[in-house]
Amino acid sequence: MMRKARRADVPAMAEFLVDRFWQTEHFVFLREGMQAPREVLLRMTRREMTFYCTQHEVWLYDDHMSGLLGVDGPESENPLAQLICAGQVGWDVLHLPTHDRRLLLARNRRIAQIHAVNWHRKYTEKAYHISQLAVARQAKGTGVCRALIQPVLDRAKEQGVDVVLETFTQDNVALYEHFGFVLTETHTSPQMPYAEYCIIYHSGSPRAKT
Repeated sequence: MMRKARRADVPAMAEFLVDRFWQTEHFVFLREGMQAPREVLLRMTRREMTFYCTQHEVWLYDDHMSGLLGVDGPESENPLAQLICAGQVGWDVLHLPTHDRRLLLARNRRIAQIHAVNWHRKYTEKAYHISQLAVARQAKGTGVCRALIQPVLDRAKEQGVDVVLETFTQDNVALYEHFGFVLTETHTSPQMPYAEYCIIYHSGSPRAKT
């Protein structure tokens, strides 16, 4: 039922993610007032998923794309690849309509106030990082979410490493807690209409000193 995504899947994955997250706090904040919001979000999402397909893992659930999971391995950091991706994103941003480009850049600066990169290193030495998790609305309650997450948790247990993720949606916290994750940090800013929730699944790995 699950298969690893390929570069050829990127356009369909971008469409799926934009449709699925269109009404979430994060996407509403990004797109409000834009002249071509769907075009902007699709372009950014296609670039992100292209990077993940080549540098990390993206898993798709069934031929109808009922679910999608993106995960970075504990040894998957590649600073050069990340730098190249950042340059490509910057190139895409430069070619957006001026109004939308200014909005996107300004809002990303505000998001950076609550998004702490590598926050989990205070709590764990090595970890899998779930960067994307999306389940189609019609597939909710059918076990797709567990089918996507459980293999990552099992792999982490076998290797003695933890699993970390972030979400901007407070309602998601209870979902992840159901799988054994623990809410560890909450990042807020007066300039942001929502918070970032940082969550860890402890598999028994040694903790980094705080």
